Amino acid sequence: MAFHRVAVNIDSDRTCATRVAFAAGIARRFGAELAGVYARLPNPAGAAAVWPALPNNDVMDRLRETHSAEVDAHIGRLRPQFEAAAGDVPTDWLEISGDRAAAMIRAAQAAALLVVAQPDEGDPLNYLTRESVSDIVMGSGRPVLFHPYIGADSGFRRILVAWDGSREAVRAFNDAAPFMDGADVLFLTVAPDSEQKASAADADRLTGFAGRMGARASFAEHIAREIGVSDVVMSRAADHGADLVVMGGYSHSRFRELILGGATRDILDQMPVPVLMSH
Repeated sequence: MAFHRVAVNIDSDRTCATRVAFAAGIARRFGAELAGVYARLPNPAGAAAVWPALPNNDVMDRLRETHSAEVDAHIGRLRPQFEAAAGDVPTDWLEISGDRAAAMIRAAQAAALLVVAQPDEGDPLNYLTRESVSDIVMGSGRPVLFHPYIGADSGFRRILVAWDGSREAVRAFNDAAPFMDGADVLFLTVAPDSEQKASAADADRLTGFAGRMGARASFAEHIAREIGVSDVVMSRAADHGADLVVMGGYSHSRFRELILGGATRDILDQMPVPVLMSH
């Protein structure tokens, strides 16, 4: 199994070029096509067509034309930068009407992997929020690989899989299967005090399955007392020298809004390495 088509979000944020180069490295590794996804946001002047009280006259027409011209100029700057950062990787350019989350979800219909920026409140041009990335993870049906704003290599030779035996964890591990061949993989389960999350037989089956993917796999359990789950995962990832963390994306289904659960949200806030999430 391989990623035959990789989609990456394109915007004016400061890490866009490095994110594209990162995604291109993955596409190159698997002989894949790289699709740049640009969200063409709705024209605010178009609200006049929805709200009759607003003037729908020459002024609004000029506003619509100005907005369209600004978007076209923005694309004119970003598309060549995308193609230059992609290097020798075959590319496709997608302009999808809607917000950034909706654009990536649409792009996922014809992509095997989504590469998305880590939300960065320190960058005023990074418009991704916890809510928008949650929508992408929950709504795309594809693995979402978050690129850290501090930068990262796409070689992925040491991988930590956050494991709790849930459907989401199983999905994330299997979605990350193309990265397993030749990698050192640590399955980490974080259990409350004195509660065992996985039997020895389960651990053996899991590491054996990873071994058939070509990985050198091991299993560890951490008993969490006072330290949070996200802190444990990132601490053990550092100990393992991990260059990729794989985990399920969780939501609280009783809410209408699909907001990432606490541990996954915290990891996105502090991630020093790429994180692959699936739901």
